[in-house]
Amino acid sequence: MFDEEQVLYIAKQGKAKSWPYPKIFHELKDAGVMSHEVWIEEFKSIYKNGSQECVEPLPDGFHALKAANDFKEAAFQDALARRLRHETTYVEFLNDMAAAGVVSYNVDMATQTVTYTGRKEKDFFIQKVPPYTGEI
Repeated sequence: MFDEEQVLYIAKQGKAKSWPYPKIFHELKDAGVMSHEVWIEEFKSIYKNGSQECVEPLPDGFHALKAANDFKEAAFQDALARRLRHETTYVEFLNDMAAAGVVSYNVDMATQTVTYTGRKEKDFFIQKVPPYTGEI
């Protein structure tokens, strides 16, 4: 069952408490989320379940960004790795992604993947979400 209040609570808590991504992913999936789309430059974040959806408010400290025209894979990989090691906040991660040329990302709960996309069709990276072991 898709519960908008629960979905937004999980998203907020996950960012505030720096939950590891597998935890946030699996909590959202358990709350009925089927997909999650984020457009980085203006931060439009939508959680979906079929015809139901909810929009996440702007994260604290976010300002509009301009993504680089070219996808810089090394910078992307570095930004992703730093976020996974909890060395950056979510807003810093979004800034780093924009600097690396990422304009959006799409989370697919069924395939357990996150697809990061640049401006050009050839510019994308698919990340497999690891299983959640219950550790924070």
